[in-house]
Amino acid sequence: MQQNRGILITLSLLFTLALWFAMSQTITPYTERVFTGVKIQIRGLGDDRVILSDVPLVNIRVRGPEDIVSTMPQPVAWVMIPAGAVGDVVLSVNVDLPSSVNLIDISPSSVALRIDVIKYKNVKIEVLTASRTDITSQFEILPPRVSIKGPSSIVNSIAKAVIVLDKMPKEAIKVSASDLMLIDVSGKPKDKKLISIEPSEIKLSPFTIKQDYLQLPVIPVIKGYAQGEYVLAGMKIDPSFAVVKTSTDNLPVSFIKTATIDLHGEYPSSIEVSLNDKPLQGLASIIYPPHKKVTIRFLWQKTKVYKIKTMVNGTPWIVMIRCPDNIEPPPDIVDDHGNVKTNKLPDTCVVIYSGVY
Repeated sequence: MQQNRGILITLSLLFTLALWFAMSQTITPYTERVFTGVKIQIRGLGDDRVILSDVPLVNIRVRGPEDIVSTMPQPVAWVMIPAGAVGDVVLSVNVDLPSSVNLIDISPSSVALRIDVIKYKNVKIEVLTASRTDITSQFEILPPRVSIKGPSSIVNSIAKAVIVLDKMPKEAIKVSASDLMLIDVSGKPKDKKLISIEPSEIKLSPFTIKQDYLQLPVIPVIKGYAQGEYVLAGMKIDPSFAVVKTSTDNLPVSFIKTATIDLHGEYPSSIEVSLNDKPLQGLASIIYPPHKKVTIRFLWQKTKVYKIKTMVNGTPWIVMIRCPDNIEPPPDIVDDHGNVKTNKLPDTCVVIYSGVY
């Protein structure tokens, strides 16, 4: 009798458990939901690289408890950029979901991206009329150059920045950097969407030129600095122009060069030099700046040595490359024979050692 009673109790508990499970399924039903047009977050990119390609939107289908799925916000989709990745990469898309919600499908499940390194470059400024006549020499331009920052594939091709004026100003004006045209080496304008320009304003001061006076830009000739702990990143010339007095309309030069500046491997903050009037061939004389002196201030950027180790025919091999500290050589810059791929070496980097270690 006691045994039958135990069996009845066990059966009663099993029935109660089955009834609870059935009721819980009825109370908490599961459902599916589709989120369309979800933006993909980019992680791990850093400030030294940029994505050139368009990042697609994704559609996400999930399943979970109806009360959670119906009220949950749009899921977070993301990809992780591998360290040092440059060029074309294909990455899997990840999704962050609540613990009780399952991912059914994501479309597309992977994305193809094109990644480029960020580069800085200083380019000269030219001033043109609406008919594209060069009138640069009629202005004092401050600063005479602008710094551009953007993907190396774009920055490397930019030769100059151009200001186009509809009419000749009678007094000094300020031009926004956003109004500059960036011109490549073939003379065609470049898209500025991925490019930033510093400073944000350029000052143009028209120089009152008499019939026998001419304003010419000062162009220094720099040599003799070694790329050691620092690299020359730019310079400011004060004044940036000279005025010459001439009695001929056929002046054979379009610029005045300073005497050659030999830095002897040093890193001066500034240096005063004399203008060289020999190219004027006696047809003109420099009347400004006083005493034919200009001051050149140098901008130096700290460098870093990158060590790339590999194996060449079973022999340990190392390549040491010195670059500005904001530029890193690509990881695949050394080929199977231990040679540096010069087409991938950034302009401001130099190879200081390549051999057995």
